[in-house]
Amino acid sequence: MKLRELNSTRFIDVEANVDNTKYIVANILEVKPSKIYPPLVELLHEKAGGMPLIIHDALVYYHQTKMLDVLLVHGSDHELSVDESAFEKYQLKVPPAVEAICAMINDNLSIAGVVALKIAAIISGSFTLGMIKAVFQAEEISTDAMCKDLDDEWEYIRKSRTILPESGQRQHKDNEKDNIEYNFGFGWIRDSIVKRMTTKQRNLIESVIKEKGLK
Repeated sequence: MKLRELNSTRFIDVEANVDNTKYIVANILEVKPSKIYPPLVELLHEKAGGMPLIIHDALVYYHQTKMLDVLLVHGSDHELSVDESAFEKYQLKVPPAVEAICAMINDNLSIAGVVALKIAAIISGSFTLGMIKAVFQAEEISTDAMCKDLDDEWEYIRKSRTILPESGQRQHKDNEKDNIEYNFGFGWIRDSIVKRMTTKQRNLIESVIKEKGLK
C-alpha cells in the first residue's frame, strides 16, 4: 500500500484543530473520516500541531513500522487497520523525519540558540524570552559571550517558526518582545529536544527553572 502523496499547497492555510487533522489523515490514507482511529487523530493533533507535511511523514513512518495499514474492502472502499499494541509503543516515539527537522534546526544555531531551546523545552507549557533569559543568564548555564548572542538567536528561532506566539500574542514594540508568550510549532519538536539532552543537562536546567520559580 502506498500512501497518497500530499499536495503541500492544498492545505497551506489549514487551521490546526482536531477536525482538520482528521480530514488531512483521511485524505492521505484515502479512508473515510468516520473510519479514522480517534486516538491516532488526537496524537497527530497534539504532536504534529495539525501541520499536514508532518502528519504525512508520521503516517509514512507508522505504515513502515506496521502500526497501521489500509485495506481494500467492498470494491473500491478502504478501511484503516491499526495495531493497537504497536500504537501504544510508537505513540511515545518521535518519527525520524521530525528528528531530522530538529537536527537541521540545531545545525543552524549557535550554542546560545541550542541552550535557549533546551530551556524552552523543559519549561512546562508556554514560555517567553524573559523566562528563557532568567534561566539562561545563570552562571552555571551560560557564559557572557553566549548571553550576547541570545537575542539574535531568538530572532532566528522565531522567524524559522520553530516556536509560534500563543493566540492573540503580538509584539508592538521592541521592549515588549521579552513578554510575548510562545510555544513550539508542534509537540514533537519539544519531545525531540528533550530526548537529545543528557540527564545532567536536564537536571541542571530543571534546578535553575525551579530556583527561578518558573515551573
